[in-house]
Amino acid sequence: GGGGMCDNDVLPLTIKADKELPNDGKFTIHDFVVPSLLSGSHKEWDRKARQLVDVVDEVIARGEHLSDMHALKHLTKTIPDEMIIKRDVLRKVAYSSLDTVDCSITQGKVAVHFSHRRVKDAFNMGFMPHLETHKQAPGERPPYGKKFLQNWADQCSES
Repeated sequence: GGGGMCDNDVLPLTIKADKELPNDGKFTIHDFVVPSLLSGSHKEWDRKARQLVDVVDEVIARGEHLSDMHALKHLTKTIPDEMIIKRDVLRKVAYSSLDTVDCSITQGKVAVHFSHRRVKDAFNMGFMPHLETHKQAPGERPPYGKKFLQNWADQCSES
């Protein structure tokens, strides 16, 4: 029980897997209302799972597509004091030019959400490097994520 959960396109910047749970294990949403990086104790995960199931009918009644994000968003509006809501996941690929990371926007961020849309946007703006990959496209995110993390470590990391 308990711990962290992240989407497979969330890449660590400063977060460490061996650290104690943040916020003394209180359920924490690290990406505002997007469930891309979550953490909490066993009791907190159990409580939050039950709450998410309980709001299914309300989410559907409001005409929203049923998803973990819409259910979690509903909970952040109805019971915000029962969780910690942070904005410490970067939602864009932080290049300011080709292979140059904008370190200022990564400050205070524990991870970067390397979503399809953000990678495509960065690639189309000419900020993502051309890599020799199987698909030769930004849809093949792992090599681009690896390159970004290397660039970030070389240019921004203090460790």
